[in-house]
Amino acid sequence: HTYSQMQLFLTQLGELSSCNRWQQLIQRPAPADVLLGLLKQNRQQRGSTAAAAVDGSSGGAAAGAAANSTTPLGMVMRMKHSLKNVVQPKPTREVPADEQQLRQAKDWCKELQQHLSQCVAVVRSFVGHLESLADDLNDLGRSFSHMARYEEQLAQRQGQYTASGSSSTQRAADLQLTGYAALRQQAVEKQFALRSGASLVFLHDWWVLVPEVVACLEEREDALEAVLMLEQELKDKQAAAARTAAALGPVAAADKRLAVLNSSIHSLTEKWATAQEQYELYKERNQSELVRLNLQRAVDFRESLQRFAAIQLQLAQAATEVWRNAVEQFSASQ
Repeated sequence: HTYSQMQLFLTQLGELSSCNRWQQLIQRPAPADVLLGLLKQNRQQRGSTAAAAVDGSSGGAAAGAAANSTTPLGMVMRMKHSLKNVVQPKPTREVPADEQQLRQAKDWCKELQQHLSQCVAVVRSFVGHLESLADDLNDLGRSFSHMARYEEQLAQRQGQYTASGSSSTQRAADLQLTGYAALRQQAVEKQFALRSGASLVFLHDWWVLVPEVVACLEEREDALEAVLMLEQELKDKQAAAARTAAALGPVAAADKRLAVLNSSIHSLTEKWATAQEQYELYKERNQSELVRLNLQRAVDFRESLQRFAAIQLQLAQAATEVWRNAVEQFSASQ
């Protein structure tokens, strides 16, 4: 490239995309000495323009305007403005329907994870309350038993056959009966706290599993992103090869630059095919695993929740039996 050739190119008024010299310039950058010469000339012209402006002459302003329109810097600015019109933003690729469904499934999994996290926290609190209730029932039964012994000792001091002694004996029997029922209820609550927690372990299992499902879905998205990047790079290389072949004409077959571009295209094509195959594999696995997990989750939830409901019924029946016996004994002693 000579200075005159570059100047002619930079002053091109038409579309750069249709300019053959512009295509040649893209493929063959200007030598460093030409660029340095342009910069040196630009500095000299700016110096002369500044000197004219200091003199205050009307010719200085005219010289400045002329310099702005004819200097290499002004031409480069026009070239940049022209490039803005040539280089357009790449359109957003439309996501296929099956990919949209998988991404929606990922959003549902994330929402499911939040619900499971809340359920796991509530289950821990629930089991903790059952265990606390069992401890309170144990303390209540022991307290009633201690108070019953006090009433027995009081009856012995007052005399068992006196009115005060007889009432103390009755209170001791009632406290002992209630305390015994509370201790039986404590044993029931302790057992069913463990069984209730065990029946709800499936929530924790799914809470741990769902993030792994989300990670697999995101891995497929990353694979698709790699495919799209390689596809865009391949298109750019193919377009560059086509422009180079059009610019070279009959001698294109022997050009080394075109050979390098074709080799790069071949390598990118193989990489794109491998990435596309990997993405399709991930997508197939995601789709089949989502179907399997949905069916498995329905079975797990149904069986586990049914087991939890049965345990709560057994707990209620056992507690009812404990206090029914207490009430019957109270009725028999009247």
